[in-house]
Amino acid sequence: MRELRKQLIKEIEKNKEGELAALFNILKESKFGIRQPLIPILLVSLLKDYWDHILIYKNGMVVNDLTGNALYGMLQAQMNMFIIIINLTTKNSFL
Repeated sequence: MRELRKQLIKEIEKNKEGELAALFNILKESKFGIRQPLIPILLVSLLKDYWDHILIYKNGMVVNDLTGNALYGMLQAQMNMFIIIINLTTKNSFL
């Protein structure tokens, strides 16, 4: 799992904007061989410290209500979902 997390973080840090499918594909690689029903659970749990900084877009709009079922549905439908990573710190906060 450590190597899998490293690969996911490497992808996020390399591409601050990209397709959500890129993260799914890392999990599906034969090297890791994660079954599709487990991908949403593992994705969220392995990136738990990044998850609050990830915005997911579909058709130019942010997906607000993202549940495990919704994430799994996106994976099944092979939707063109995009992610943007935003590093929110107190330095760039509006408060």
